[in-house]
Amino acid sequence: METLPTEIWSLIAGYLRQQDLIQFCRASKKLFHSGIGILYKHPMIPPMATRNSWTKFVDLIEYRNGYCDYGQFITECDDVWLYVGDDEGMPKLERRDSKMDIDIPLYSIYHALEIIMKRNLSKLTIQFYSNFLESLPWARAFDNLVYLDLKILVTDSFLAMLFKTPNQLKCLYLNRAEISDAGLMLIAGSCKAVRDLYINIIPLSDRSRYAILTDTSRGQLISNSGAEYLFKNLVKLEKANIINVALSPASFIFLNRGITSLSITLNDQAKMNFDSVVLLLDELPNIQELKFVPGGTLSESVITEEFITTIPKVLKRIKRIDLQGFDYQKDNIYYGVKNNMWYLDQFNQSFKKQFPNVELIYNK
Repeated sequence: METLPTEIWSLIAGYLRQQDLIQFCRASKKLFHSGIGILYKHPMIPPMATRNSWTKFVDLIEYRNGYCDYGQFITECDDVWLYVGDDEGMPKLERRDSKMDIDIPLYSIYHALEIIMKRNLSKLTIQFYSNFLESLPWARAFDNLVYLDLKILVTDSFLAMLFKTPNQLKCLYLNRAEISDAGLMLIAGSCKAVRDLYINIIPLSDRSRYAILTDTSRGQLISNSGAEYLFKNLVKLEKANIINVALSPASFIFLNRGITSLSITLNDQAKMNFDSVVLLLDELPNIQELKFVPGGTLSESVITEEFITTIPKVLKRIKRIDLQGFDYQKDNIYYGVKNNMWYLDQFNQSFKKQFPNVELIYNK
């Protein structure tokens, strides 16, 4: 095994967990050089780290006080992992732990993030929101960034700050979006290389009235024309998941025909019903994952047996159908998924016999 080249050992190291990778790197000098770049590509600060260890971490990424240039190894970063504390996954802006005298304010976390973003970062997840976000070196980060997951609230103004110039993002996830067509145009204009797009639109009923008064764009929803513009410009799109917005079938005309993952919100007013969905899917034969999102009325939140069984007949490559949030109808009888799981399980068994390679997901 000693004759194996370093590249092969690096491939092996890529499958190891972090603790196992530490032992791997300690085994020999050759294994150290094979695994060190992988071990330190994603910094994870221990929840009970001391102030001294935090300072040492900052010194490492700043390449000072005689330490190695740790920052060059980091390619993935989640700002939650830069947080110091043991608050059971519920980080606060500042924390003082009575046991160990810890007080790491948010600006210190973003100071570390600023340094990391100037290096070779390719994957970034942001979960903390603060005014420091706007001062981060986004233009420099987009030189290498291909994956961006924003779990914070995103608005049109935030996207305008973020996407000032074109970038090479391939995966973009907006988990809490209050954006309008203007936001979609910013994405379409700057993120031409995006292949995986996820936008979870916050319903108007869940938005702050005060915020809408101060920023009228936060009181607007995405329109069909905005979605058409987005799909027309993102020609490399393979996964298009825009959640909680009612789009008409015509909005999907410009989708890349090779798309493999799609989310559809049922809506009678937008004419997105059973018949139109079947016609739409007939034009997108490569879909492998399909998610349906219920609308606001009873008819938009009920799935029939005919509807479910027709999908795999139309989409020969389908592997997964997500129906979470829907009730089930058979022979004009409604079965609430929470109280009548026996009926759904019975249907699932018969569905599996007919379509053994398709995973059916519903509420449990």
